[in-house]
Amino acid sequence: MAEVRARVQLNVGQHSHIPAEIVSFSGLQDGQEHVALIFNQA
Repeated sequence: MAEVRARVQLNVGQHSHIPAEIVSFSGLQDGQEHVALIFNQA
């Protein structure tokens, strides 16, 4: 099972108000750390 290591809130773009989240996680079969950008209201 993947385990979330950190979540960071941010707005995408220089003059944007699009909420997003960066999530880093590990626990996949490859054993590496991964980063995902999640758009909350896309």
